[in-house]
Amino acid sequence: MRIKLILTAIAVTAIAAIAFSGIASAHHRGVKTRVSIQAESDGFFGYVKSKKVSCENNRKIAVFKQSGRKPNVRFDQKMFTDTSSASGDRYQWDTGNSGYFPGSFYAHAFRKGHCRPANSRTVRMPVPEM
Repeated sequence: MRIKLILTAIAVTAIAAIAFSGIASAHHRGVKTRVSIQAESDGFFGYVKSKKVSCENNRKIAVFKQSGRKPNVRFDQKMFTDTSSASGDRYQWDTGNSGYFPGSFYAHAFRKGHCRPANSRTVRMPVPEM
């Protein structure tokens, strides 16, 4: 009887440890973030979206010129940076009048505390016609 009680206690402890480790690792992944990008004739702008305002406001955003088939912040050239700020009920970033550069570009929201990093879709700026 005593052995069954000890084995049951060990099993319950093991199950609880596994369950709580799953919860801890899920929390460790962070809060999901989305970032958008739109190209204008003189630069780029977009919005940061998340369930937590702390992940939207004051978020460092960089615009990268994509060199390969997929975005890769390690190898692509960083062109511009900005920090998101409130714009009505949304959080916007804007490179300002940064000029026209042909190529493919995407925005990257860097990790901030518990907020996950994120890439936007890629936008294309065509070579101007002469």
